[in-house]
Amino acid sequence: MILILVLLVFPTVIENCLVVKSVEPPKCECQSLALSTSNILSIIGNHEFYKSNISKYSIHAPKISTDD
Repeated sequence: MILILVLLVFPTVIENCLVVKSVEPPKCECQSLALSTSNILSIIGNHEFYKSNISKYSIHAPKISTDD
């Protein structure tokens, strides 16, 4: 009898876990800083990682797309 009750309750628990409550994604509150060739040296400076890795490549703005 207990097994039957558990099996009857279990699908409703799974269904409740999979329900999406919001229609739109939450707003991102993260702060960001755009790096460019004019400000990267003042922000990063002479850090070893920058000198050995990042400075070898040119900096381009990212391509941002809102289409899913």
